[in-house]
Parts: sequence; C-alpha cells; structure tokens
Amino acid sequence: NDFFMDGPLVNLGSDFGMMPSAFEPGGIVQHEFFVAGTPVVAFKTGGLKDTVFEFNWDSNQGNGIVFESFNCNDFTYAMERAIGTFRSPEKYKVLRENAKKSTIDGGTVARAWCQEFYRLRGKVFIDQELEEKIFPEVPSEWDYTKYNDSHIDEYVYRNLIGTQSNGVEVDYKSMAELLKKNIKDKVTPATFKICLGTRQARSTQIAGTFNSWQPTYQLNYDSYTNCWFVNIHLKKGKYL
Repeated sequence: NDFFMDGPLVNLGSDFGMMPSAFEPGGIVQHEFFVAGTPVVAFKTGGLKDTVFEFNWDSNQGNGIVFESFNCNDFTYAMERAIGTFRSPEKYKVLRENAKKSTIDGGTVARAWCQEFYRLRGKVFIDQELEEKIFPEVPSEWDYTKYNDSHIDEYVYRNLIGTQSNGVEVDYKSMAELLKKNIKDKVTPATFKICLGTRQARSTQIAGTFNSWQPTYQLNYDSYTNCWFVNIHLKKGKYL
C-alpha cells in the first residue's frame, strides 16, 4: 500500500512518467520524476517543452518522449516509442541516466526569476552567494583616509622596478609617487540627479566648471524612478 501512497517511491519505481497535459505553465512533476531518474512522456507545451526532450537513439541525447499534436494518435505513437526504448535495456539505461542528469535545483530557478524581475526594472541582479564568495573582504564604503600608501610602493617596487618597456628604462619610482599623490588628493562623491517625470530625452549629459564645461559625463536613466543620474568623484570645492 505504501507504494501507491508515497509519491517519491512511485516515481522511483515507475518505468515512465505520463504528463500528457494540454497546458502546463511551468511544471514541477516532471522534475520529481527526473530526481528519481524516471523518463517522462509529455505533450510539447508550456514548461514541459523547455524541460522534456525527445530521446535520440543515434546521439543518446534526450530525457523523455515528446508528442507535438494534442490528439490520441500522437500520444499513442509516443507511447510506442517509449515501449520500444524500454525493450532495449542498453538504450533505456542511457535514457534514465539522462533523466537523472536533468534535475534542476530550486535555487537555480529562483535566481533565474530574480534576474528576470531585475531586468524588467532595468537593474542588474547580483547573486548574494556569489558576491560573498568573490568579495569577502571588500568594505561597504571605501575611505581614502584609511588607505595605506605602502600598498602602492609594495606593488610598484616588487613588480615593476627593474623591468623595461621596449628596451627603455622606466622610472617607476616617480610613477609610484604620482599615484600616491592622486590617492591623497581629497575627493568626495557627488550625485547629480534630474527627475522629469517621464523619459522626455533620449540622452542627458552634465557639464560645469568641474570639467571646463565639457559635456563628458553621460547620465544614466532609472526607469523605476523616472530620473537621470550620475555619480562623480570631485575634489572638495564650489562649482558652477
């Protein structure tokens, strides 16, 4: 009796999973079959057509049997192909292995939906787990006052001094001093923001005394707030 009441046990003990759905937005049951290594016979619709693929005897690719017309004849032909594959132990073993490999982790699906939602808002989705893995020591806010000048010296002297460029000796010590000077120059982040209510312009640039009135800073458009913005690091002072 447990066999007929335990869903995962049924999936594991089945030779094929039947999913002749006329409509299936995403489909979860086929993945439950795949976890058990059970191939699926499905109608090519919705999420089924994105996850269940016809098994090819020549290439040994595919994780199930698919029929493309929603009628009795096509479903019958699909069942005949499934039975034919089952009668070949070698091919059926490969089919079950392919089905097992088709298992999709729920986290992968969730991240894909997050990326889509971010895309609709004109944003870029950053996986938190990936961020924590790549940037474990990156501070939330960079403070130039805490920057150690020895970082530049150590890199320049260790990697650059004594090397040559196109046969000409390069004065990397002067380069290091210049880099340190630029780091010490106090700058502050400034955000320029223009909200027009609607996107009335194709592009927007900003200019002022901070860049000799040359419109070199292109503003970015945020479709969520309907505003143009740009972040610029400027030396402290007054600008027009």
